Amino acid sequence: KDAAAKAKQMVDSRGNLAGKFFRLKQEDQAEIMRLYEDKKSGKSISIAKACEQCLAEKKSSLRENSMVAVKCTFKSMSGWFGQKPAIAVTPDDIKAWLQSHTEWSAKTKLNNLKYASSLFVWCVNNRILTYNPCKGVIRPAVPFRAVKILTVSSIRQLFKTCQENDRAMLGFLSLVTFGGLRVMEARRCLASNLTKGKIDLGGDSCKLNDRRCLDISPQLGAWLAAWQSDGQLYGTVGVPSFSKRLKSLIKLSGVALPKNSLRHSFCSYNLELHGSEATARAANNSPAMLNRHYLATVSKEEAEEFLALMPEIACKGTEPCNSQLTPTQP
Repeated sequence: KDAAAKAKQMVDSRGNLAGKFFRLKQEDQAEIMRLYEDKKSGKSISIAKACEQCLAEKKSSLRENSMVAVKCTFKSMSGWFGQKPAIAVTPDDIKAWLQSHTEWSAKTKLNNLKYASSLFVWCVNNRILTYNPCKGVIRPAVPFRAVKILTVSSIRQLFKTCQENDRAMLGFLSLVTFGGLRVMEARRCLASNLTKGKIDLGGDSCKLNDRRCLDISPQLGAWLAAWQSDGQLYGTVGVPSFSKRLKSLIKLSGVALPKNSLRHSFCSYNLELHGSEATARAANNSPAMLNRHYLATVSKEEAEEFLALMPEIACKGTEPCNSQLTPTQP
């Protein structure tokens, strides 16, 4: 009798659970089934442990600057979630984590959401989870912000200071300001990448891991020739103690250098001079992106003044300037 009563109780209990399950909304049923499958897999680990293992695998594939950003995100996640099992993390948990960082801008939250998503993608690929909870989080809206560029007079002053005080830095400044390379692309650029009138960068040097090959303009050629005439060539354009030397140039020149302002300046002035298609090819961006961010940021007169910046003009009256240099390939 006792066994029969217990069996009947179990059947009734399961029946009640089944009834409750089918009365749930479809998305709640899916969430329950997801948790069931994840638990059944028996591979559940904590968020802290997942971050540790994921980072260990990413070391061989991520560049140093990307690795630093991912580490910051994973450190924040480990601190917030701790030993919470990965299978127990829901989209609401991700939202709460992002909202807890009131000091983060919308752009920073978006970037951290992307890095967090990469962790859960790793979990799915390793059969730890069957679902990425970041997919259930609405991406933070990033308000449009106007780009900050340098005036022609500021560029002139910066390059003049560079020639007078640290000409070895001229290669980097020239490739970004007059060649449109991204900061890290310019820093990774080898002297051997500047050949036959071209800048030829392999995928290991570029942001999108794809080859970039573009013409060296007469203006860029003149500045690169002025840089190489110094006789102190380094293996890469990014010279030793790069950050310290750049800060020194900023201080000596008195020119404020907002983030990416050199490349933004290239895009703004060249868009006015050459149009969106040619500038997009040079900057490795889309015409739509260029028009959205750079259209009408400078006048035609300002763009032509930018184009006239050559070593003998930008450092007029200073001893280090070699006016005999010609704008040929370096």
